[in-house]
This record gives sequence, C-alpha cells and structure tokens, in this order.
Amino acid sequence: MTKRHLVRSIAATWCLTLGVPHTVTGQAAAMDPWKKVPPAPTTCFRDDAFDARLQATSQELLADNNRQVALNEKFLARFNSMEPMEKMRRTQEWMMKNPQAAAKMIEASANLGTDAGTTMVDVASTTERLENELQAQKKAFDAAIDQALKPLLAKQEALVKAKTTLIGEARIPVFTTDAAYAEYVAIIGEQNAASEKVCAAYFGPKGTLHAWLDRYRADVLDKKVAFAARNDAALLQQVAIIETPDSRYVSTGPFDAAREYMGRLDHVSRFRRPKATPTIELDKRGGV
Repeated sequence: MTKRHLVRSIAATWCLTLGVPHTVTGQAAAMDPWKKVPPAPTTCFRDDAFDARLQATSQELLADNNRQVALNEKFLARFNSMEPMEKMRRTQEWMMKNPQAAAKMIEASANLGTDAGTTMVDVASTTERLENELQAQKKAFDAAIDQALKPLLAKQEALVKAKTTLIGEARIPVFTTDAAYAEYVAIIGEQNAASEKVCAAYFGPKGTLHAWLDRYRADVLDKKVAFAARNDAALLQQVAIIETPDSRYVSTGPFDAAREYMGRLDHVSRFRRPKATPTIELDKRGGV
C-alpha cells in the first residue's frame, strides 16, 4: 500500500470512528534538525574549517534522517500488522482522549491532490526566480572584487617586474632586499583589505547573499516542510496509538529541507575567494 493510499485509508477509518470533524489542535513538536545547521559565514575569504564543518554536519543530518526513517517504517509496520478490529478498538480509545485530532487528518487527506498541485508549482516558480537572482548576485560580486583588485594587481605586477631577480635554471623571481619584499607584502595586504571591503555588502551579517539564503529558506524550504507536514498529518495522528513517550513517528520534511539548505549554503560560501598570500620569496642570495 502506498503512503497516499494508507493516508486515505486511515482517513476513512477515522471518519467512521469519529463521525463529525472537530477543530484542529496543535501537533506534537518534532525534533529540529535546523539547530545543527551552522550560520552563513560572515568572513570574506574561503575557510577550509567552515567547509569541513558543513561536510560533517551534512553527514550528521543524513544519519539523523536515516534513523528517523527507520523508526517511522517500524511504526508503520506495527500499525499495518494490527488486526482490523484491534486497530479500530485502539483508534476509538485514542480518539476518546484526542477528539480534535481527526479534523487535521481528514483535512490533510482531502487536500493532498490540491495542495500538491498548488504548492509544488508555486515552489518551482519561486526556486527558478531565486536561482536567477543568485546568479546575478554572484556576477555582481565577482565584478566588484575584480574591479577593486585591478589597480592593486597592476601595482604588484609592476613591482615584481622592477624589483625581482630571476634565479636558477627555472628563472624563478625572488626579492633580494627587505625593502622590496616589504613593499610586496604590503600590496598583498592592500588586496585583502580591498576584498574585505567589497565582501561586507555580500557576506556581512546583513549582506545580500545572507538575505538570499534567508529568502530561499522562507519562500522555498519552509513551504516544502509545511506541505510534507500536511501530507504526513494522518499518519502522525494514527500511529500515535502505538507510540511510546520517548519515540514517535515524525515527518522527515525538516530533515530534507535542512540538508537542501546546507547544499545551498555550501554553494554560496564557495563564492568567496582564498585570501591572498605572498607567493614570491625573499632571497638575499639572489643578488650575489
């Protein structure tokens, strides 16, 4: 039996049991995978530690999701293995204690097809729009960085040409005086400072890329989670009759959304460039 068919079967059972739907009550809060998602970076330069943290968190969320999926499947197997009369008896008993829960289940079952069509079309359209916005922001970010660095790179090139010596068979350039090397290092520092100034508008706490990530979560991922919760409402209510206080059937929509967000966060964080460092050495022997 498919999940949708099971939901509709449960809806029919509950309608027979309850007769008349009541006002919806709140659903028990599920675990929150978003608590494990790190905030977007506010620094300008690529950070290996941040990349490693994202990778580790993504694997942790995947493991959490797999554990919950296994637990959900166990609950459904127990529910499906019940004798029909026992299932009805336990459902009626649970309903006497939770009469308002049926309305949410019935509503979710009735709106499955309509919600799917409306929500998914809206989400797909929003996703396309936001992806186009992100591409435009990346182009603007790269152009701003390139523009800020252009005069400094030219300044560095002129310095290297005027004050380095080529040594060895490979003709490797080196600085041969402390003063020339210090001037070179200072230009590298100017480049990093210029990059940070540009980055603030994009990766600062109120930067445009942070705002984009917030919009993606609110306009795409939160809607996907809400849709998954509505689809799972009937199962969440019905399997409650066989749950234990410390474990229960939980919609995995939040896990999917958190992991999708992690992918977007990783993609956006990689817009940042490595911090510039000196690549030409100081070798006073080059002047001998």
